Amino acid sequence: MLNSSYLGETLALITAVSWALAVIFYRLAGQHLTPIAYTLFKSLITILLLLLTLVFLDQSIDFSAWTPVEFLLIAASGILGVTLGDVLYVASVNRIGAGMTSIIDCLYTPLMVFFAATVFSESLSGPEIFGGCLVLGSVLMIGIMRDSHPDFSNPEFKKGIFLGVVAQLCMVLAIVTIKNLLNESSLLPIMTLRYIIGTAPLLLFLSKKQHREDFKTAFRFNRVATWSIAGTLLGSYISTLAWFGGFQYEAAGRIAILHQSSTAFLILFATLLLKEKITLLRFAAISLALSGALIVVLS
Repeated sequence: MLNSSYLGETLALITAVSWALAVIFYRLAGQHLTPIAYTLFKSLITILLLLLTLVFLDQSIDFSAWTPVEFLLIAASGILGVTLGDVLYVASVNRIGAGMTSIIDCLYTPLMVFFAATVFSESLSGPEIFGGCLVLGSVLMIGIMRDSHPDFSNPEFKKGIFLGVVAQLCMVLAIVTIKNLLNESSLLPIMTLRYIIGTAPLLLFLSKKQHREDFKTAFRFNRVATWSIAGTLLGSYISTLAWFGGFQYEAAGRIAILHQSSTAFLILFATLLLKEKITLLRFAAISLALSGALIVVLS
């Protein structure tokens, strides 16, 4: 049986690994679908999976279990994380590429550490800070080696950077708004409700023909559907449950550092599954990230 003292760290690493695998499928499916259509597809499938999990575990969404303020916090988390964060993240990747996105992703950990310190009065130990620096350093190495000549003069590129920064802020705030609630309530009902609320506004975009056609494409039995479903299962269901679950058992800043290692896992899986060439710099980046994550877990 898993030692409960490492449960938060274990869930954080599950998040990193499953998210890295999901991104590979996101890349494949995203070439054929708009960000809004794919986010809507992922969210609806995730809601179905969460509802089935609730039934399987004999749980339900009990609105009486939350105060009006707590309900609003869950709703805010859904809007920030699903309606805004997910869509803006995909839109940013489409504009600036995976390499620069890796660099923008580095904002996640310092933002989470900042809010953890100011809102929850948390602090990191020396070894945790050192391990976090190793992880962030590896992510920067990966981003730089992918985009050695970013085109900052391109207006769309600048827009992509802005969208990426806003997406990271939305993701962090989506956690901050309900972290205390996660410590007091069951995870599944909160996750299901926030996904339902966060997905509802996206349904309005189906009024546009392009989004409707892309949405239908995701449900057709072809390679795009296979990639879409695989990415959804790994990224929106498993990864998100482990993501929020990790914050139930461990400090936010510590968990955020382990989440950041997903970029190194992405490079590893791209090498193994997509047969991308492994270079000395890539190997160094992966080793740096895994070493940093190990230091954080053992500290």
